[in-house]
Order: sequence, then C-alpha cells, then structure tokens
Amino acid sequence: MKTDYFIFSEIVRCGVIGRIAYDTFHRFHPTLKLHIFGRKEDFEHIIEHPNNICHYLDEFPEIIKAFDSGHRGTSRVWAKAILEAKEDYIIHFDSDVVFRGDMVNDIIEALQTHSIVGGVRNYPNNPNNRDDVRHLPDLTQTYCFGFDKRFIYVTNQEVLSRFIENTIDNDILYKIKQEYPDYIHVPVIDFFDTLAFNMLFKGATIKIMDNDIIGGINIDGKRINKYGILNRDMDFGDKIVHFASVGSGLNFLKMIQTGTPINVPSCYVEYALGKLDLYMRLFYNNKILNDEKNKTFLEMYEPLKKAFFNT
Repeated sequence: MKTDYFIFSEIVRCGVIGRIAYDTFHRFHPTLKLHIFGRKEDFEHIIEHPNNICHYLDEFPEIIKAFDSGHRGTSRVWAKAILEAKEDYIIHFDSDVVFRGDMVNDIIEALQTHSIVGGVRNYPNNPNNRDDVRHLPDLTQTYCFGFDKRFIYVTNQEVLSRFIENTIDNDILYKIKQEYPDYIHVPVIDFFDTLAFNMLFKGATIKIMDNDIIGGINIDGKRINKYGILNRDMDFGDKIVHFASVGSGLNFLKMIQTGTPINVPSCYVEYALGKLDLYMRLFYNNKILNDEKNKTFLEMYEPLKKAFFNT
C-alpha cells in the first residue's frame, strides 16, 4: 500500500472551529500525521497532539491578507502545501468538519487505484441549474478528499493558486497558455474544479465515495441519504459531518461585535449565524442566538446530540 501521504487543513481565523475537527481527526486516526496551516493566535485554540505539524503563516502576510477575500487566501495555502509537500498523495479536510469514524483511511484505500477521491460534486445533475456544465463529468467535493499530485503540471505558485481558486481571467489565461500549453479551459462550478478537470484531462481517474459514508449530495444531485434531516443543511455521513458555513458565521459574528459592515446578503448572514449557533451549542454548550430566532436549525439539535454523544 502507498504510504506517502500529506494530510493537511487550515484554520486562519477559525481556531475555535478547527479545535473540534482536529480533536476528532486524531481520535479516529491515531497514527496519522496532520499538517495544519494557521497563525499563532489560531493555534492557541488547538489541543496539542504529537501528530500535529504546525505551519505558521505569520511570516507570510500576503497569504493572511488574502483571507480578506475568502477563497483567495485558502487557494494560496493550498498551492503552498501542494508545491512544498514531498509526498505524491495529498489529503485535505476543512476545519469545519467533525469526524465520526475513520474517513481518511477510506480515502487512502481508494487512492490505491484512483487519482482523485471524495464525495460527489455533480456536473450532469448539478443542483445549481447550470446547463452550461452538464456535459462535463462529476468531480469531488473538497471538504474531505484526496488526490495524486503527480497529475498537476503547474509549478508556478501564483498560477496554481488561480487554478485552485478558479479565477482564470484573460490576463492570467495568456500567461497560462504560454507556460502550460496543455491547459484546457472549461466552465466550472466551485473551488479546485479547474485543477481537477485538468488533472482528468491528463489521465487522472476519479472515485466517488458513497454519500451514506461521506454525507452530502448523491449522484442524482439530491441531498438524500440514510440520515434524512441531518443531511439536509450539512453533509452528514457515517464517518464525517461537514458543517458548511460555520466559518463564515464566526466571521460575521466578529464583524457584528466590532461594528464592521457586512457586504453580503442578509439571508446568508442569518443562515451562517444559525449554523454557527447550532455548532456552538453542540460542541461548546454556548448559545449565539435565542431559540426562537433559530428554530429551523435547532430542530436538528437533539438528533445531532444523540449522533455525536449518544445522549
């Protein structure tokens, strides 16, 4: 079995969330090393563990600044990790996941025969109603997935970060065509998809994990698995749960507390704060919103509490 795996995650401005992800990662993967990218103040929230390898980003202010633009900062961390990792196989998980089982070794096993492994990101049956991408094959979600980086031919860190972020404008496209004539441009849905398609065009193969195990949308583009309501607003599976948007909720909460203007639709702010409130109640016994204001998410509180703590 291949054993050279670089497993990483990032926690810039969300240490309180990463604490839960990394604690549960080590609980179910006691022998695996984990590379964590963050700032000194982020690491103060993390429980120390001998298998943590901390990468301090404080000396890279341009990366920290890029987190003001969300995915731009994340893509720069990913490009840095991919290019600096000595291992051929990369496994990534978001800091807003909670492990319920040994998900990462399932991915490692699948990487013995495939080049990209994860939960499905639908293209033919995409729920985004994007008719311009239905002719393309399914890819994988990135909240917990793995890939063989030998299919990545981009070695320019700035260009690679743009591939990962999916921000290919005319200026960067000209540069890409000059440096990387094998590049094929296709419309994409989400983060990492530009890079994933170009890996497939170079011969990479893809393995879609069962959504009962990894949670999320199924191959038909429906948010349906054996967990019913628990998989409605999060990706809930046997071995992992992805609390999407709690990082945004934490950021919005800090902005509200400091009086910083929030320039995103109020409906998303309310959604993210509601998800954060549910998360904080579950793992920190701390309320962010009152019960009446968060009724939709709180109807999942008791079944989630039972699923995580068997109570």
